[in-house]
Amino acid sequence: MDIYGMCMLKKHFKYSGVATALCLLYTPIASAHLEKTKTDPLTVIGHKYNEIEHNFQSTIESSTPRAQTASTAGEMLKEVAGITLSGTGVTNGANILMRGYDQKGVKILVDGIHQPLENTMNNLGGVFLDPSVIKNINVKHGSASTVHGEGAMGGVVAFNTLDPQSILEKNRNLGAKLFSSYSSADRHFSYGGIIAGQHALFSGLISYTQRQRGPILLADGQKMDNNESINNYFAKIYLYPTNNQTFILSTRHYDNSGEQREVLHRMGGFGKNESNQMHRDTQQKNYSLTHHYAPESNSWIDLTTHLYYSQFNIEQTFLTDVKLTERERQNNIKGNIGTLETRTQSTYGGKLENYTSVTPHDHLNLSVILGTEAYRQKMRSNEKAKNFPLAEMDYAATWLQSTLSTPLLPLSLTAGVRYHYYKSTPNKDVDSVIYNHAERNSDASKLMHKASYRGTTENVKLTFTATPWLQLYTSYSTAFRAPTLSEMFNDSLHFKRGYLKSYWIPNPYLNPERNRTWEYGGKLTFQQLLSANDALEIKAAYFDTLSKDYISYAEWIGTFLGKTSLKAYNIANVYIEGVDIALRYTHSWLSAGLSYNRTNTFQLTDSETISPVRPEILTAFIQVPIAKTPFSLGWSGQFASATDTKSRYNGIVAPHNKGKDVTRLQEVIQQFPGYSVHDFSLSYQSKKNKDLQATLMLANAFNYEYFSTRGVPQEGRNIKMSVSYRW
Repeated sequence: MDIYGMCMLKKHFKYSGVATALCLLYTPIASAHLEKTKTDPLTVIGHKYNEIEHNFQSTIESSTPRAQTASTAGEMLKEVAGITLSGTGVTNGANILMRGYDQKGVKILVDGIHQPLENTMNNLGGVFLDPSVIKNINVKHGSASTVHGEGAMGGVVAFNTLDPQSILEKNRNLGAKLFSSYSSADRHFSYGGIIAGQHALFSGLISYTQRQRGPILLADGQKMDNNESINNYFAKIYLYPTNNQTFILSTRHYDNSGEQREVLHRMGGFGKNESNQMHRDTQQKNYSLTHHYAPESNSWIDLTTHLYYSQFNIEQTFLTDVKLTERERQNNIKGNIGTLETRTQSTYGGKLENYTSVTPHDHLNLSVILGTEAYRQKMRSNEKAKNFPLAEMDYAATWLQSTLSTPLLPLSLTAGVRYHYYKSTPNKDVDSVIYNHAERNSDASKLMHKASYRGTTENVKLTFTATPWLQLYTSYSTAFRAPTLSEMFNDSLHFKRGYLKSYWIPNPYLNPERNRTWEYGGKLTFQQLLSANDALEIKAAYFDTLSKDYISYAEWIGTFLGKTSLKAYNIANVYIEGVDIALRYTHSWLSAGLSYNRTNTFQLTDSETISPVRPEILTAFIQVPIAKTPFSLGWSGQFASATDTKSRYNGIVAPHNKGKDVTRLQEVIQQFPGYSVHDFSLSYQSKKNKDLQATLMLANAFNYEYFSTRGVPQEGRNIKMSVSYRW
């Protein structure tokens, strides 16, 4: 049994309630062109907490035109209103922003395992997972620290990978799938294959994908320098020693090598268009062993255990140095050219979770989740690498969440609590300049001491099912994020201009971020609304979040060195509020939907915006099969309001920003216009051969010039194609 997807058990299968609910709620989104599978009915033992979660959620299926033609995993998330991506369109730097938080406050899971990438400080982070191995993506909007742990401040993005039954046909023990895709705006070409098989008490799959991406054609006519060669290996093995046990061994290798910009979250360094070119090699290796045990004779035990190891490595070499003057180049001065930076982060840990559903009384139902987890994260880098201090973090937690309901009342009550502990330890002296300055002021020891914390997060939800078609809920939850190792111990040189130097100042005394969120929402579900085979679902939620000790940066007050250097600090109170709305309508001849999000963020003391999000975003799609043909037509659109960044920063302004309004991070306040981007698609699925599928997509069809929240010109008109064949 795959804990996060479909799996078989000795060739005897059945659908669980969770699977049926997910199929009814989400699969119709792409029903007009859903890939057909000829597999036996399956047991789906997926995310048990879905049964007791009633907050706002979204699901992206891999069968949609955008998912079929996506060149990165992050690109698949563009269908969800309320999620925005930083970066320039490449995998590196494409951090996820959600409900007022960047990726440090958004939990990323792959098959239920946390992906703690400490690279947002360098804007090198992202989701290093190839789209070809993604089965679907579940998005939990809003704080979820009780079940998902630290970092789940703005939401949870859970990627679920393929399993053998995604490839195998009915009554077949061996199957394979070949696929390829192409896009014109970035010269993207990919190809790969998957082989799956099953025999007696064994099943598994192995996959290989290769991608090539070149310069990215932007809507303003520019070409952004880029050259990527991506190799992805993926394998999953299932063992079924007994009827009530499953072992799952999963391995993933992702390797992205090529020439890219040094600055990936905006078009240039320090607000300029120039950016150094780097030869960058990004690798992520993941290994996990999952064990599931659910004896039929004991309904109290449904136990899942994860053991995992992850290694993330970046090596980059300077190919250019934009700071060199023309005279210096003529004199053959190299500057940073040839400088090698290496960064390695390793994480290993374990997670144990038991789900229990019991009926202690004829008129009482109880569902309980009890779990514990622990992991260690280590960071290593060479002397040339900035913003990546040599340090490690230990994290441990235990949690309990339960749902109580009774058929006598249309109410259910969910309550949970989680205990968190972390300890962060540096293992390297700070920069000598900073240390010497601190020593003169008798506070040297304060810069590099161990930091630890113990605390709890809680949640309470009340769900009212008024009728079979109306469900209302209200919830209160608290969330928690430990400061990153960079925020606490970074002592790198920030910039140097002549005799002027700026440093990142360590601050191990940072308090962890905490927030409390009230959320109110509901869901309307109608079957056979206009005809005998249609369905309509409407979901809405309002959230009100108060964040305490929000972590940002400001100048190090006190001395001349301090006024030019930045240090992480806690903002007392930050307010985030907004609305999420989603509508889905499905019919045998039509599939349509829209999603809307409005998010406002500001610091309560001076109303400064704390997150680069657009206030309003609306996404919509329509998919229509062409009668009596294997083709279907689709349209999707994304509509966004202008950015609305505010700041009342009155501190020291960096020399290159003199006379400009800036934030505490010395970023120039600039508003970027709203936009409307339209995509059209034509999908094909052979009726004679159900295993041949193709998609032709025209993205940004009208070549609309638009910008990310950080002012990066986005991709221009792009012709995308994909084809796959399974047998």
